Amino acid sequence: MHFDVDIYLLVISATALTSRLQGLSHPNAVVFDEVYYGQFVNLYVNGVFFFDDSGPPLGHMLLALGAYLGGFDGKFKWERIGTGKTHQLVFYGLQSHPNQVDSTRNVCNEYTSNVPVWHMRVIPAVAGSLVIPLAYLILLELGYSHMTACLAAVLLLLDNALLTQSRFMLMESMLICFSFLAIVAFLKFRNTQKTRPFSRAWWAWLLLCGMAMSAAVGIKYVGLFTCFLLMIFGATETWGIIGDRSLSNLRITCHILAQLLGMVVWPAVLYLSMFCLHFNLLWHAGPHDHMMTSAFQASLEVHIANHVFCFFHLVSPKD
Repeated sequence: MHFDVDIYLLVISATALTSRLQGLSHPNAVVFDEVYYGQFVNLYVNGVFFFDDSGPPLGHMLLALGAYLGGFDGKFKWERIGTGKTHQLVFYGLQSHPNQVDSTRNVCNEYTSNVPVWHMRVIPAVAGSLVIPLAYLILLELGYSHMTACLAAVLLLLDNALLTQSRFMLMESMLICFSFLAIVAFLKFRNTQKTRPFSRAWWAWLLLCGMAMSAAVGIKYVGLFTCFLLMIFGATETWGIIGDRSLSNLRITCHILAQLLGMVVWPAVLYLSMFCLHFNLLWHAGPHDHMMTSAFQASLEVHIANHVFCFFHLVSPKD
């Protein structure tokens, strides 16, 4: 069996991984939306049920996977965004008290030793690294030269916003990665369809496209735009097949059913399975279980600490 090695692809991939993974634990403090996503990681690690109305659960579960592999205990308090430095707070107008002229206060939120910072950031970093070679492959599948594909990859490699988002515990790099993967898989599927329809490679690319579409939506709902784009392209390809008089009606029907299976049914099943996994991972009563049915609440394990907290929260005097 003969394999062609694409040197350009290897160099681009290695450079992307180096730029995203080097010094990944710096800064050792909560950055931007890590203060938001870290709270969900805590809940996943502790198995506490929650409901996030801002988006699907796949992105949170991937971040929690990295934390779990790093041995995170889920006890870090995600209270505020930190800078990793101690700021000087100067008070004026109190000249009679010289000790109050310059006072120092630590207002950072640095990660403690029990937080595996590298593991919690590595999955978004790897996803951000894969965006670069995937962009290269997209240009190749569209028929452009290797040099043109390299230029596109280098432009993304040097993009400061993509680099920054890839190095922290954020969703955007994973969303872009799965979106690009869906596009690459669809283009591979389309090009394979011209020569080897219904082959193993044809089915593999079709199912990979559906899986990546489902994952993109599972990260953030804006991934639906990628799904709509590929479904439009798929419908266009199918329309061309319907008009091909050299194909029998049975063959045309098989093409239509296969694309419906790979780009509609298969992604929908995977998307629903994400929620099934979400519910199975969270078995303890939490802050949002009151939003669910009584039967669902009865299936959760209840800690006495949760009841004590709720009791004091209800009976404490209001300001």
